[in-house]
Amino acid sequence: MIDQADFLKTTKKDTKLWARFTKRAAHILLISAFALSVFSIFATTVTGTMLKSLGDRDIAEEYEETISPMGFLHKNLPFEFLISRFSFLQGLLHWIAGVALMYIGNAPAAGGKASTKMFYFIGTSLMSALLLMIAFLNKHMNFYASYLHMIADFHLQFFQQYFLCTPVRPMAWLAAAVFTLSCKYFYEAIMAEDDDEDHGKRE
Repeated sequence: MIDQADFLKTTKKDTKLWARFTKRAAHILLISAFALSVFSIFATTVTGTMLKSLGDRDIAEEYEETISPMGFLHKNLPFEFLISRFSFLQGLLHWIAGVALMYIGNAPAAGGKASTKMFYFIGTSLMSALLLMIAFLNKHMNFYASYLHMIADFHLQFFQQYFLCTPVRPMAWLAAAVFTLSCKYFYEAIMAEDDDEDHGKRE
C-alpha cells in the first residue's frame, strides 16, 4: 500500500524542481477533485428537487418545451446544466491527473531504477488514459463543439450568474474574497522550498 501523505509531501530528497512542483500540483488536483465531486452531487440534487416541484410553481409556463430532458436543461437552465456536467467531469479528470502527477513527481526520488521506471509507467499510462477520455468526450459532445468550448461557456455563465448581475449577490463576492486569500496561500505553498521532515515527530 502507498502512503499518499508521503507521496504528496515535498522533502529534501526531491532535488528536481519540476518534481517538487508536480507533487504540489498533484495535491491541489486531488483536493479539487474531491470538492468538484461533492459539488456535483450538491448541484444535481438541488436542480433535481427543483424540477420535481416545477408543476406546483407559477413559473412553470415560463419554461420552453423541448424534445429531450438534456435539451430542456440546456435551453431553460443553462447554468445548472453546465455546472452539473462541469463539476462531475472536471472532478473525474482532476482525480486521474492528480494520481498521475503524484506518481510522476515521486519517480526521481523513488530510490531504485525499477521503482523509478514503474512510477513513470503508472503516471504516463494514467495521463494517456486521461487524454483518450477527453478525445472520447469531444466526439460525443452535445450542444458544444468540444469540451473546451463547454468549459468556456461555463465560465461565462458563472460570471453572469454571480458577478455580472443585478441585484448584487453579496455571498458571491464574499466567496471571491475568500478565494483570493486561498490563492495567496497557494502561491506561498508553491514557492516554499520543502516540507518540514520533522513535522509530526515533535511532541
